[in-house]
Amino acid sequence: LTALAQAAANGGVSEDDKEKLYNKLTGLIDELAKCQREDGFLWGSNILDPTNLEAQFDNVEKGLSNLFTEAWVPWYTMHKIFEGLTETYELTGYQPALDIAKKLGDWVYNRVSGWSEQTRQTVLSIEYGGMNDALYDLYKLTGEEKYAVAAHAFDEDSLFELIRTDGANVLNNRHANTTIPKIIGALKRYELLDGRKIGGETIDASEYLETAEIFWQMVIDHHTYDTGGNSE
Repeated sequence: LTALAQAAANGGVSEDDKEKLYNKLTGLIDELAKCQREDGFLWGSNILDPTNLEAQFDNVEKGLSNLFTEAWVPWYTMHKIFEGLTETYELTGYQPALDIAKKLGDWVYNRVSGWSEQTRQTVLSIEYGGMNDALYDLYKLTGEEKYAVAAHAFDEDSLFELIRTDGANVLNNRHANTTIPKIIGALKRYELLDGRKIGGETIDASEYLETAEIFWQMVIDHHTYDTGGNSE
């Protein structure tokens, strides 16, 4: 979805190709709308339990994360769906993409609202991509506070605190592909919410900016190859 949206918005693409790309993109979005449940749930992976399509999310909340029998990183996958939808809307203005993302965001908000702190920490201990980043984007596009609240449920503050306080080795052996989106989400919280009121509370997100700045310097100074890459 993102690739098609970027191509359709590319000024160097011919008008004929733009139309083909746009039609392909909007066709995919329209089919996703047909797949989306009334409560907003939309996802794609192996079906572990035909009687419970949310079984993989249930398993993650219980700490069950075997990739083949229990949970195929469902929140990591959900992040990618959100990104495709929001970038389609941002780059092409196709309203159904945002409508689907909002309904999906409602499902996420309703789910995370029921988490205890223990459940939340269990979920955050299993790969979840950049769900905070994706939901802050949805808040940016809609202005609806519930999406910022849902995003904050995926802010891994224990990791952010380690980055701010634990020195240059805190990133050793961490999975770059999932850590980087977490920090982008932290920066997004600062950019969008610092000094704003959410639920009657004025947000101080300065620590999230500090986290992103320290993380950047750690990667540049201690975790980057001469070729410029920073992960395997």
